[in-house]
Amino acid sequence: MKDSTSRNLFKAGIVLESAVCDALTQLGVPHRRTPRLGKEDTFDQLDLVVFPGGGRLPIEIQLTLQPKKYNKLFRFAYRALTSTMRGIRLYIEVVGSHRHAANLGMVGRRVAEAIKLIVQRFRDFGSKNLLGVRIHALSGKIEKFDLIEFCGHKLVKLVEAWWEQYRLTQEAKRAAAIQTARQHCLKPKPPPFWRAVLRDPIAFLGTRAVSGRPSHHINNRTFFMPRRFC
Repeated sequence: MKDSTSRNLFKAGIVLESAVCDALTQLGVPHRRTPRLGKEDTFDQLDLVVFPGGGRLPIEIQLTLQPKKYNKLFRFAYRALTSTMRGIRLYIEVVGSHRHAANLGMVGRRVAEAIKLIVQRFRDFGSKNLLGVRIHALSGKIEKFDLIEFCGHKLVKLVEAWWEQYRLTQEAKRAAAIQTARQHCLKPKPPPFWRAVLRDPIAFLGTRAVSGRPSHHINNRTFFMPRRFC
């Protein structure tokens, strides 16, 4: 029974994503849907990305029909806080959608309108650019909540440990790069060509230039005739 419910929620979530993207297109909100089973979908837990414009960071969104799902919330927050390059991460819970299970298109429209309102009016997404939002499918009401506070100290400790390991890894890479550059600078270089000329001009210019035997061919680069003065 539980597996059947999970499959139904998964299918409903895909339908909701499609409905939200269609509604955002109609509302004129620039966005893109992340590829199914791609890195953004499976690793970063992202469903779609909205582009506010005006030099603002993109808003990277995960949609869910399962409110207060701790494991899902924890994974999303952890991926966001351990990402070195990202925009604003927004976790959206759609509540009350079971009342409109037969009309997910209407629910998607409400969610898209709420996303447009968030893009236009929200400026504070927390110190980490990470925010949770609950959208009521019936009324369109928006409620904000703190993802880090919801996940607790376990999340904070894991994130701090990850960044410490990342710092050590980057320092090791920088030290290795400096050592490689130093070895390259200290590596003996071949002498310049003019040293070979000064050391042994006969070997460099060829024996024909200094040979006393007549030659029908004159190399203009090596032949020398003294000038006669009257």
